[in-house]
This record gives sequence, structure tokens and C-alpha cells, in this order.
Amino acid sequence: MKLLEDELEKDAQLCFREAMKIDPQGPAGYICLADSYKRENRSSEALRILKDFVSRVPSHSFLAFDRIEELMYEGGIYGEIEMFYLDLMKREPDNLQVKLALAENYEKKGETEKAINICLEILDKDPEHPAARKDLVRLYRKAGNDGKALQIALELIEESTDTDKQADFDFATLLQNDGRD
Repeated sequence: MKLLEDELEKDAQLCFREAMKIDPQGPAGYICLADSYKRENRSSEALRILKDFVSRVPSHSFLAFDRIEELMYEGGIYGEIEMFYLDLMKREPDNLQVKLALAENYEKKGETEKAINICLEILDKDPEHPAARKDLVRLYRKAGNDGKALQIALELIEESTDTDKQADFDFATLLQNDGRD
């Protein structure tokens, strides 16, 4: 990063590649190298690095999604974003972050029902998934199903309030049991 500050982009790229060799599972090397390539208008190489990262480190792939979408959009291949996520879902069917990104992509394309269905799939796997539940509120609202949107929103508010009460209770219990009056 110091090399970047000193405007030594090529030297920094060498360091990022070395970081990728030292820690092939570490996101920083991939993402910094891709960002560097993007600054040099080497978008196709940046995209290749990010796709490599996603395939090597699927558990942290979500860190690259925004960058990948931006590069595809700028490259005029926006239509390939859906295929990217669908292919990734085939390889990583339990990766809920991929499904969430696909739902967001569907929403951007105006395919609200598809986005809702993906969020419901996420909730089948993880009924408490906060992002999927929040997205469903917005998506149901867009789809004109205010009743379902309101129901989920109220559940989220109620759980939030219950958590706050529980935290207050736990804190009060700790104070009572610390030996002081």
C-alpha cells in the first residue's frame, strides 16, 4: 500500500501477486491487484483476477461481487452478471451470499418475483437471515404486497425490541450479581 502511495503501481502489483502466492486464501492480494489493474484501465485482467478469487475463496467471494458487477457493467457485459451468479450457485449451492447477490441483481433488472423467490430460498436455509428478511420487506412492497411486507417488518422490529430487552435484562442481572449493593 505504501508503494501505491508513492505512485509505484507496478511495484505494488508485484507485491500483491506475492501476497496471493503466500496466502492464496487471503482476499487482500486479489482485491488490491484487481483495483490496481482497474486504475490502469486493464478491466479484463481485473475481472479475471476477481473471478479467480471467487473460485479459490468462495467463502469470501461476496467481497468481490460489487467490483465484478461494476467491471461487467462498464465492459458492456452486464447481462453476464446473472450467469456469473447462477454458475457460482451451482458450484456453491449453500453460499447464501451468492443467492443474496443474485436476488439483488434480479431486483435491479426489475424481476421482483425472481428476487423474492431467491430470498425465500435463503430463508428456507436460514430462517433468521437478516439481509434476506430486510430485502423481502422492500421486495414485497415493490410487488404491491404490503401485507407481507408489513408482517416481516413488524417481526424484525419485535425481535429487535426483544433483543434490546434481553440485553438490558442481562446487564441488570450482571449488576445485581457482582457483589455490590
